[in-house]
Amino acid sequence: MKVILIVGIALLSFGSLGSDEVATSSSAPYATKVVAKVEIPPQKTMIPVTTLYTPSTKQLLRVSYYFEWIGGVGNGIPALTISWGDDYYPQQVQTSLGQEVNEPFCGNSEGDCYYTFPVRTPAGKPIQYSVTGCSPECAQDFRAFIIVERLI
Repeated sequence: MKVILIVGIALLSFGSLGSDEVATSSSAPYATKVVAKVEIPPQKTMIPVTTLYTPSTKQLLRVSYYFEWIGGVGNGIPALTISWGDDYYPQQVQTSLGQEVNEPFCGNSEGDCYYTFPVRTPAGKPIQYSVTGCSPECAQDFRAFIIVERLI
């Protein structure tokens, strides 16, 4: 009887510790934190290389963006570029509005593009973005939303 009581108390104790840890998101090892975000308002002008976030320590991050035309496809094709450096090489992801439906990252040929990807970057190497492709500006407005979350 004593053995059953001790085992029962042990199971209840371990079970309550596990549920407390799951219920508290700050203790979860996978809890994310938004470390940078930018909203590019509707505009026609290109954006030079701009720093979005520079980590102070080596980090695993998740970058998400949504990039779209406002008012339909126009003259020129703007391209959003996200760039960073890992331990070895410069890296980048680039998406052009108005890509065909089956191109990666774009929802339709009218030009709404979105993507989420991991970034592993050392301390001091910035994550940057730019918009290029129309000279000197696009005929139609575009806008973008970019978020950087720290995973580890």
